[in-house]
Amino acid sequence: MTLSDREYSKQRILEEKEERDRAKQVILLILKQAGGSLGKTKLFKAFWLAHLFYAKNSAGYLSSWKIIRLPHGPGIDKGDDLIFQLKKAGKIRIDHQPKGPYLETVCKLADPGSVQELPKPVSEAIETAVNIIGMHDSAAQISEWSHEASRSWNITPNGNELDIYSDLIPDDVYYERKLKLEELNEVYDDLFR
Repeated sequence: MTLSDREYSKQRILEEKEERDRAKQVILLILKQAGGSLGKTKLFKAFWLAHLFYAKNSAGYLSSWKIIRLPHGPGIDKGDDLIFQLKKAGKIRIDHQPKGPYLETVCKLADPGSVQELPKPVSEAIETAVNIIGMHDSAAQISEWSHEASRSWNITPNGNELDIYSDLIPDDVYYERKLKLEELNEVYDDLFR
């Protein structure tokens, strides 16, 4: 039995809502682990790192929400929209704090006690990410680190989804697999010409 176009659309809308809700849960837990408040750029970096640590230590993915390449490092796809939805729902407050001549957007939990706890592997991955973010004085330092460490950030154009999980593969293994895939592509091309 196949789904009709209408049923498929309804199913996809429900799946997208679940994906969005999970991403928002992760954001809230990051803020809670960070003491209830975090600048938006550090929040974006913690989201990225939490996904990497979860994948490294657990089966599956922390969430299926896209992490995209921004000019200064990995970011949450439609992150401003997610933050706005959390603000509108009364889950977070937004403050603006001076940072030199500019204002930094700071996300603050409205009620830390209302944040739904997630399974231990999720909490551990987020805690590790928040601890790493906390070791850096500025978001710029974290961004610079992501430029050095993330292969996917270095090869992906701005605005596109990062293949962050490829960053967990050692360089030599990654390039060996890449060469094998290129060879297979050539064989398939030869077969179908």
